[in-house]
Amino acid sequence: MNKQNNNSLRSIKLLSAFCFCIWLSSCAGSKPAAQTDVKNILESRFAEGKEAYAKEDWLEAIRIFDEIRLQAPTSSYAIEATYLEAMSRYYAETFISAAVDFRAVRRNYPTSTLAARAQFMEGESYSRLSPRA
Repeated sequence: MNKQNNNSLRSIKLLSAFCFCIWLSSCAGSKPAAQTDVKNILESRFAEGKEAYAKEDWLEAIRIFDEIRLQAPTSSYAIEATYLEAMSRYYAETFISAAVDFRAVRRNYPTSTLAARAQFMEGESYSRLSPRA
């Protein structure tokens, strides 16, 4: 009797999982529109971040670029957002945080054109932290 209950429970779980998969695949039809909306939002946030960076509003730029980096780490904006966040931290004279962000550019995006610049700026950040002779 106990074996039969276990088989029934297993069947119910499998059926539930199957129904969930079907439901999930039926929702996939609206995905392209949602992706477009996300891309537009991301693009506008990135533009806001660059505007704050250009105005030398370092704290606002850091906040926006950090948001982009955390919410869309694989997007085309993530590389430049991470680099610009690091530059904003450098200019705000938070050199240890800047060094960490520059290292993240090198580690997470080693083939990027910004990787070499990030490596140099990481060294500059540590140089600014070191005591003067």
